[in-house]
Amino acid sequence: MMFTTLLPIALIGLVSASPVPAGDIVSLEKRQSATTCGSTSYSQLAVQQSYGAGADHTMKRTVVRSGGGSNYPHVFNNKEQLSFPACSGLTLYEFPLEPENQVFTTGDAAGADRVVYATTGPNQFTYCGAMTHTGAPTRSGFVLCS
Repeated sequence: MMFTTLLPIALIGLVSASPVPAGDIVSLEKRQSATTCGSTSYSQLAVQQSYGAGADHTMKRTVVRSGGGSNYPHVFNNKEQLSFPACSGLTLYEFPLEPENQVFTTGDAAGADRVVYATTGPNQFTYCGAMTHTGAPTRSGFVLCS
């Protein structure tokens, strides 16, 4: 008898429990965008796909030639001295950052945005960050994405 009384009371707590506290909804929405370059926001998936494509080309020693004639990926010399703390002292590479499910291919215009990654060992890479030409002080310069 006691069990039948306690069971409905216990179930009330389950029915009214919310999987996400109301105060956390804003932070979940903020995390939907992994990075913003200028006025363009990219999801975490878009960043992962571009980083993965760049790292794959670096590992295979292949390049993609843009419509403008540049080859990607290529070494990023960081003349702007942008801060990539996770990649300090490593050789940096840049590859065009594209929206979700779009991979930069031969003949494409590179656009303004890039993922930056580094080699950490043979066929090992680490994501460093994202950067953009948008808002840079010079035409070919870069600033960090947020």
